[in-house]
Amino acid sequence: MYFRYLLWNFLGRQNDKHSTGEVEHGNFITGIQPVDNAMLGAEDALPASLGKDNKGRNSYFLLPFLLGIGGICTLLATGKRGHKTCLATAMLFIMTGLAIVVYLNQSPGEPRERDYSFLGSYLAFAIWIGFGAFGAMRLAGKYAPAAALVPLFAVVWMFIENYDDHDRSGRLAASRITANILNSLDKDAILFVDGDNATFPLWYAQEVEGIRKDVRVINLAYLSMPPYAASMMNDWDGAKGVATTLRREEIIYGALQFPRIAADASDTVVSATEMLDSLGSSIRKECRYRKVWLKTGENDSIMYKVAGFPQADNVRHHSHKCLLTPPAPGLLAPHPPCQTLYRHRARDIPGIVCQILRTLHTCRERERLPARFAQTPRPQRPRP
Repeated sequence: MYFRYLLWNFLGRQNDKHSTGEVEHGNFITGIQPVDNAMLGAEDALPASLGKDNKGRNSYFLLPFLLGIGGICTLLATGKRGHKTCLATAMLFIMTGLAIVVYLNQSPGEPRERDYSFLGSYLAFAIWIGFGAFGAMRLAGKYAPAAALVPLFAVVWMFIENYDDHDRSGRLAASRITANILNSLDKDAILFVDGDNATFPLWYAQEVEGIRKDVRVINLAYLSMPPYAASMMNDWDGAKGVATTLRREEIIYGALQFPRIAADASDTVVSATEMLDSLGSSIRKECRYRKVWLKTGENDSIMYKVAGFPQADNVRHHSHKCLLTPPAPGLLAPHPPCQTLYRHRARDIPGIVCQILRTLHTCRERERLPARFAQTPRPQRPRP
């Protein structure tokens, strides 16, 4: 797969169809018909949608590839300094290409093409292309200005070939869909999303086009990061802060990292908000509950049961049983009626819920509290 991606950039690309091994989808080509037919069969008999009319079809006629090979030969022919330069470039080429494939044990098939993962390797090969252009001009001697036209032509031709499939003008589907989503929400709504494809278009619409900045967009994947979770509590650029059970200092300073659960904690099943409140209080006193329950729908719930075992070396181990079902924003404190909750897609448990479950599974005793907690009494939070 890596070599196919590499040759896309310096030989040519058959089309922009996702390839899973077919001879008619996403292979590399040279643009030289007899060569392509020998590699892929009747390449010239492909339907127009896969061949000449496909915007992703790019033919470079071996020019960039041969210049790169020429650059390697130029460096190897220029003595010790050239050898060192070639070796350094080769290390960059290998470590950002083949080494990544080996290190990740990359599978031959991916949900989409991953050629961008090896950008560093392509840039290393481009360095060799530059040396190849220099070597061609030096080899041409007094005809160096004419020889310079070859690499210049390669650059111009690659620009012409790639322009149509990289031109994004007129592609307004993402911006229009996100604008419709935002405009359909109530004022000061809270929208839960998951994944980059669902998040970044919304942020673009809000920050660049200024559409519905009052809507607070929350990415569930980022909620496990304390700075992001804490920032959701603040008003920002027209969007109101989100009321949460945990306070900012309890998230930023890691109140959930090493909670203290009392040995005689109650087996009463409490809601997630009550458990979070008790865990936050464990900075000053032990948590009094062992079981947490989160209702996610009329017939769905999350239940986490913690059962204590004998202590050893100040570490308390716990067994757990976890039932994961579609998520709901149950970790929010009672929010103002004017803030409506929406979910763009409900697929995974919110990151903060997973963090809580992991915390309950690996909770540890503290021998002493940090000075900032021990010396500062915990203020009472007003109840709604």
